[in-house]
Amino acid sequence: MDEEDEEALKSRLILRDDALGVAEVRLVGGLDVAYAKGSDGVGDMAVACLVVLTFPSLQRCYTDTISFEIQAPYAPGFLARREAPAMIRLLERVKERKKSGQEAAVPDVVLVDGNGTMHPRRFGIACRVGVVADVPAIGVSKNFLALEDLDAHSTKEAILARMAPTEDLGEDTALPAHERQCVLHCIDDAQVGCAVMAPSSRVPVFVSPGHRVSLQTAVSIVRRSQVYRIPEPIRHADAEARAALRRHISGGKGR
Repeated sequence: MDEEDEEALKSRLILRDDALGVAEVRLVGGLDVAYAKGSDGVGDMAVACLVVLTFPSLQRCYTDTISFEIQAPYAPGFLARREAPAMIRLLERVKERKKSGQEAAVPDVVLVDGNGTMHPRRFGIACRVGVVADVPAIGVSKNFLALEDLDAHSTKEAILARMAPTEDLGEDTALPAHERQCVLHCIDDAQVGCAVMAPSSRVPVFVSPGHRVSLQTAVSIVRRSQVYRIPEPIRHADAEARAALRRHISGGKGR
């Protein structure tokens, strides 16, 4: 997964709605990876999970997990080296199962736990997963990834200050809908992502296009997928990955 490989994939990146609008989405997937505490280095085992929910009713209709050996150390901005291969395999497998007549729900769009274009090289894990698997993809990060070229109004501090409730002024702490999201701009005015806050949360997630989805559509799908802070597809995938990891560890100890 070298720079030449990434540049070749970037040339195939599509950052617009490619025959997909919110109204056409019927199934939305979530991808996440779980690691054992203290055992997340090269050679250790992790579990990736794909969960698919109906949209917009958010009822689970498909779950699959894959255990894999970690092949790369963690490094900020290089999450794809660790997690993308397993996520791509899960998407390939659901397509294969559907094609062979098995019961499987291929997502119209997938939410990836990680960044899309909100990334130092404008090509985060959601971009790689989307391009390689050829699926519409959206990056949803729990953490703010600082970029050197963000404008002064799009720093983490500026975003959180703009989205903070004003309870100290005695006002209602529930922010109106239009204030529950804040687009992040770079100094060249390019839009790389959007901070999005669920009605029940005081902390945003950071949304960015991964592939074949515009920023506007990405934000709309994420907002309609939120019950809590983390969108339901990723929240379910996180829980299932952790449960599968616990089962694997317990099984290993019992041998």
